[in-house]
Amino acid sequence: TTLHPPGFAKMGQGQPKIPAKVFWEKADKDNNGFLTERELRSVLEDVWKTYKIRTPMADFQDQIVEDLDVNNDGRITRKEFENEYDDAWDEVQQDLQKQQKAKANAKANVKVGANAKAKAVGPDGAAK
Repeated sequence: TTLHPPGFAKMGQGQPKIPAKVFWEKADKDNNGFLTERELRSVLEDVWKTYKIRTPMADFQDQIVEDLDVNNDGRITRKEFENEYDDAWDEVQQDLQKQQKAKANAKANVKVGANAKAKAVGPDGAAK
């Protein structure tokens, strides 16, 4: 599981998925059919701006490069990229769903706690 920078879940909130082909074409600036680490880091920064992610974390970038360069040859093929891109998007969507469920549960627990406190305290604020 890859660690996501703050705000990464916004990729699934009201922002459409950037198709792998579009992402690739934007990233492969020299059109040589490979992504270098530099090209990938550059386009990641653009993606973070698009999705308003505040802090691109270096260790997150390192993990993405490591995940994408499956054969460890220092460059990322389109096939390596496309295989991992879809998996990463699915992972983000799953993380987002878990976060939304946790927030809903937390709100429900706060409401239950507030109701219990209100029942335990009289109208004058004194404990019953």
